[in-house]
Amino acid sequence: MAGRFSIEPPSEDVAHHVQPRAGKICMVSRVGTYPRIALEEEAFDPVKLLALGTCQIGPLATGNLTCGLSADHILWESFGHSPMPQIDLAAYDAVVIALTLRHIMIDAAVRLVPEAQWGNCILWPRLISDGGLQEYFELCSQCIRARMEQVLNAYPGKPIFFQAFLEPSHNFLGVLLPRFSLSNPRRFVERLNKVISDVCDASPSAYFLDTNEIVALIGAINIHDGYIYHVAHASFLAVVSIADERIQASTCPTKMYDSEAALTRYADLISRRISDSLRIIRQPLETKAIIVDLDDTLWRGIAVEDDKGAAEFAEGWPVGMAEALLIYKARGGMLAICSKNDQAQLIERFNDIFHGRLRLSDFASVRINFDRKSENVAQILAELNILPANALFIDDNPREIEEVRARFPDMRFLSAEHYDWRRRILMDTQTQVAQINAEAALRTESIRSSVAARIAAASMSREEWLASLEMVEEVFVIDRQDDTRYPRAFELLNKTNQFNTTGRRWDQAEMAAFLAQEGKLVCASVKDRTADHGMVAVALVRPGLIEQAVLSCRAFGNGVEQALGHVACALALEGEMEVVARIIDTGRNRTCHSYFTELGFHDRGEGNFVTAAVPSVPDHIRLVTR
Repeated sequence: MAGRFSIEPPSEDVAHHVQPRAGKICMVSRVGTYPRIALEEEAFDPVKLLALGTCQIGPLATGNLTCGLSADHILWESFGHSPMPQIDLAAYDAVVIALTLRHIMIDAAVRLVPEAQWGNCILWPRLISDGGLQEYFELCSQCIRARMEQVLNAYPGKPIFFQAFLEPSHNFLGVLLPRFSLSNPRRFVERLNKVISDVCDASPSAYFLDTNEIVALIGAINIHDGYIYHVAHASFLAVVSIADERIQASTCPTKMYDSEAALTRYADLISRRISDSLRIIRQPLETKAIIVDLDDTLWRGIAVEDDKGAAEFAEGWPVGMAEALLIYKARGGMLAICSKNDQAQLIERFNDIFHGRLRLSDFASVRINFDRKSENVAQILAELNILPANALFIDDNPREIEEVRARFPDMRFLSAEHYDWRRRILMDTQTQVAQINAEAALRTESIRSSVAARIAAASMSREEWLASLEMVEEVFVIDRQDDTRYPRAFELLNKTNQFNTTGRRWDQAEMAAFLAQEGKLVCASVKDRTADHGMVAVALVRPGLIEQAVLSCRAFGNGVEQALGHVACALALEGEMEVVARIIDTGRNRTCHSYFTELGFHDRGEGNFVTAAVPSVPDHIRLVTR
């Protein structure tokens, strides 16, 4: 199988700079961080990493990477006096940092006990009896925060992955002693990892790379050096020199623990985790909706025909499936039901089977009838206002899958291997987000209220219906990345396809440069009498230019984009004679091709539009600017 190489991380006392080698492609299906063999070789976008650290970053430094990744490694220490390498970040897609636990613990030891000999990285067991373990932990935490702040200031904008310290596999103080005490070195390092994670959570461009999760998948005994070196070394097993003058020869650690294959596996999985993470960052929640059948899909058996108890329908994998759908919904995804059944009977059985654990109100769209499933799916897509390529359809019946596929070939499908559905829903890059924002909880309610409003509109004129919504649109400006509303705006910009005037995807470095050049994000949140829809629109504005505008699928057709255009044009025209905008046809964004002409822009041809006037706000929208 392609991409399988042995890895021998160098020991910490050897300064090393490894020349990068092209990442190898593996024949695996992309299903999160635990791949399965696929029938053909998968293509990955090439990714260039900058890897900074000592031996803890060894598997990335060796160059034996997969998934299209390659890395340049620069030896970098984590002492307080260690300078940051001067790097041209333009050549790299992301940075991976491995802080060296040994250096952090040494710096903290010197601050706690200044008269102590330099290099004391095993101070912690002495403090168990002498006291001061909590203070030592706090000093280590301060050192971590200071080093991370230094990194974030030195390398702004690029995605930065901070690698977790490898945690001891056991409580080396004693297996019967308190698990959650700082005197347990496993707990001590675990809490230091939380410090790293907390700093990442507070930065828009920093991400916590949980190497311990990957090590656990492989088996720590085969890869971690905790049985050989001290706790602060926190690295991988490596080939070491065996001294010939010893009375008895010793076995090399990599042979003692059979680590060669495990280290190769680790290199593959860490490559996969980074590659997956970058995809999620660049295009979060690419699968915007999951459409599920019911019988033998969401539960076991045929609900209206089988006379067994509710537990027999739901216990086991169906409960796991229901939980996975709720987790996906919490991320901001939408759920829908498409089932051939009698609706009244099946709704009664649904409530009986799940007892409120999963509710029909969790589904933004429900189609239970005996119509062709392709027609029901078409109606679901229309209600949710999404493209087929942004939906996943799950059905146990391959004939139904093929009938829907024939109409929507771009849709994604799951049918066979039902024991694997839960993992696919949870771990697939297309169902994940980099952050969960407040709008995620509003999405299903927003869609359901929109559907109800459209049903009510059938008895009114369009003008009467729009007026009845009592819409309030709040428009505000974001001009810095530490604004608490920025993550949602960045997510909306990168995941929107249909109403996206250029289709451009941004990374944090590009957005930092945009904001530094007088750029602003003009954002709109919408409420009406039926629901709070949250942030639904973003326009990127500079003096004299509307660079891009996006609108959430759940806000189409209600005038929200016109009110956004009013504020965006007014801002772009400040001190300017005219404002220019552009439409780039992506093949998926025909919804917005007439946007600027509807705002009163003049079409200059080749996708360029210009105006010197501020468009009006629709009468049915009350505009609030902040």
